Parts: sequence; structure tokens; C-alpha cells
Amino acid sequence: LTPPIYAAFFALAGTELDIRTLAASGLLGVVYLGARALGKYGGAALGATLVRDTPATRKYLGLALLPQAGVAIGLILVLQDTRAFMDLPYMHQMVNIVLASILVNEVIGPPLTKLALERSGATRRRTPGATATEVRS
Repeated sequence: LTPPIYAAFFALAGTELDIRTLAASGLLGVVYLGARALGKYGGAALGATLVRDTPATRKYLGLALLPQAGVAIGLILVLQDTRAFMDLPYMHQMVNIVLASILVNEVIGPPLTKLALERSGATRRRTPGATATEVRS
């Protein structure tokens, strides 16, 4: 049931993307994309450090979070239809920057998530009852 819902959700978001507006935003879009990635990576590392998680989690959790975009799409579409924000001068540009960054993250994110899971050791099989250090290959 979930895949068709996701497909419809992303298709709806894709209809809002205007490539001409996106091209005009240029540097602002690149800065947003970088800030979003840095925020996710840095926030995950900080959170893992605060709870004293493993070094692998601190290093790789941020990469695994990059493709998480469903809430961002929902919020930007709701915000776009909210009367108080519809009249903002750069609202159309902001919507396009957010949607484009989500597109980029959804394309590059899954391979980065796979890389993060493999390098962190999270994909290794564990024997039932074994501790995290008793990993078998």
C-alpha cells in the first residue's frame, strides 16, 4: 500500500517544480542544499555524541538521513497554500529550491545511505544474543 502513496506524493510535489525559477535562484539553491546536508550530518553527529553512541554512528548517521524528505515536501506544499505565505515575494522561488534539494537528496541519498550502512558495520549479520562486538561476517 505504501509505494503507490509515495509515488503519488512525489508526483504531486514534482508538478510544483518550476525549472526556470530554479535556474534563476542559482547560488541560493546551492547554499540551501549544502546547509541542509550539513545540518543533517552535523545534527546527527552531535546527537550521537551527546548520547555517547558509537564512533561509527557519529560518522555515518548523517549520510543515512539525507534522503529523508517526506515531511519537508508536505510542509512546503502546505506552506505554499497558506494565505499568509502566498503573498511573500520569493515564495515561488523558495518552494522550488526546497523541492529541487529534495530531488537531489532523493537521487544521491539512497547510495549514500547504503555506503553509510556498509561502512558503519550495520549490515553485518549478528548471531542471536551476540553483543555488538561479536559480529560474524
